[in-house]
Amino acid sequence: MQVASGPGMKLDNALDEGDRAAEAVKWGMRFAKQIIADSDWDDTIDVMLGREWEARDTGIPWEEARPLVKRGWLRGRERI
Repeated sequence: MQVASGPGMKLDNALDEGDRAAEAVKWGMRFAKQIIADSDWDDTIDVMLGREWEARDTGIPWEEARPLVKRGWLRGRERI
């Protein structure tokens, strides 16, 4: 069996990463709106969301997802 490779695979991988990044941003927005909208991002929220993120088993470590989730959090707070 031959495995596909080349520019098409790179695009597919980039799209997958983009989808995962978008999901992290949306997830952060959802938390900002629904649960703790009156709080600023601090260590307590960082730890809580990190645990929630890891429990979701997305395949993306919290260390990588954190800036995207925080971006979504900040956007969500702006829209409240």
